[in-house]
Amino acid sequence: GGASINEFTGPIGLVTIVDQAVSLGLRIVLFLAGFISLNLGVINLIPFPALDGGRMLLALLEMITRRKLDPKIEGLINVIGFMILMGFMIYITFIDIGRWL
Repeated sequence: GGASINEFTGPIGLVTIVDQAVSLGLRIVLFLAGFISLNLGVINLIPFPALDGGRMLLALLEMITRRKLDPKIEGLINVIGFMILMGFMIYITFIDIGRWL
């Protein structure tokens, strides 16, 4: 079993988590900052358009096929990926607001 979508948290949820960490001391806050940074780095490597991992995947495909992808198509792929990511972020923000209310 994986994580449920309701277990994700966004910026609002992170503010709550950081607030709790502050009450536990500087050591916990620094650990949390490192943990968040590491997670963002790992997420950025996911092979999804608009993320660095998506760019790496496209570069790999170009190396395998020995053909350069049309910049307009690459741009469209990245725009669609970005829109999906923004939709996901908005959805997660609404989940955070629901928890807060």
